[in-house]
Amino acid sequence: MLTSRPVDAWLIGTLLAVCSLADPVGAATRSETVVVNGVPLRLRSTTELGEPETLAEGLTRRWAESGPAPLTMQLRDGRIILGRQRQAYHETVSLQRGRLPGSTRVEYAIRDLREPIEAWGAAPFVVPTDWQRISSVRHGLSRSAPMTLLFRSHQTVPTVVRQLRASLIRAGWSATRLDSADHGVLMSLRGTRQLQAAVAASKTGTRIVIQLDGAEQ
Repeated sequence: MLTSRPVDAWLIGTLLAVCSLADPVGAATRSETVVVNGVPLRLRSTTELGEPETLAEGLTRRWAESGPAPLTMQLRDGRIILGRQRQAYHETVSLQRGRLPGSTRVEYAIRDLREPIEAWGAAPFVVPTDWQRISSVRHGLSRSAPMTLLFRSHQTVPTVVRQLRASLIRAGWSATRLDSADHGVLMSLRGTRQLQAAVAASKTGTRIVIQLDGAEQ
């Protein structure tokens, strides 16, 4: 049986920031090097056959054969988090039920502790004071790589769209706005740089996802 043990808060927070932006549908294995909240990570995601509990127990046994048993945690949303440290490497795995019956979405993250932590990536506009910053993901090690920023607000979707549009315009961005009843999309340009923003209601308020291309930083 899978047991729950305390897990490093940094480990959990970083991995959840990654998983909150992961594509839950794609079945093919995907690998990427990213910088999440200033932390360089090597990521690999895949969909495997089997229930999350079964796969987690199998992985726990394999890891325990080569060292201490991993730390484990089962979250309220059903995700299972495993974590371990091997010399300079901090390794975490998130398992959650896949889209297809009997499948599991698996997200691996490896952190080399010898690599320094950077400052979080800044948004290219003044962020409204009532927004909560959740994560900053740079899709590559280069400072000019594309970025995804995730925020949360307790304001309504229309209010957040108005806030974002005003902030973009003040910062010199265009702000083409496309709305529907429950979400807003803004597409912006500033010089040669492009920005796309999606605003939608969520269980915890309003979710704002900002995607920036890899132009000048």
